[in-house]
Amino acid sequence: SRPCPHPGAVAAADPPPAACRVDGCTLAPDLDFQDCCDAHDEAYWAGGTRAARLSEDRRLRACLATRGHGVLAPLYYAGVRIGGSPS
Repeated sequence: SRPCPHPGAVAAADPPPAACRVDGCTLAPDLDFQDCCDAHDEAYWAGGTRAARLSEDRRLRACLATRGHGVLAPLYYAGVRIGGSPS
């Protein structure tokens, strides 16, 4: 993992004690959309409500789709809905 590429870009109401770190698309290929996954990691680091998590998961899906990965987008979305949890 590496430090968040946009420190401070994601507002955390109550910042977690650990520094923000990203690792691309955890347990899945990054292909040409690692930045989409990094932004998702940053949002999860910031924490938030269930609604905020759902919004960020949808944002990830949209980001992949806009990169031309219409087949992968729903698969990655399902992965974060099933396996993801905000810090």
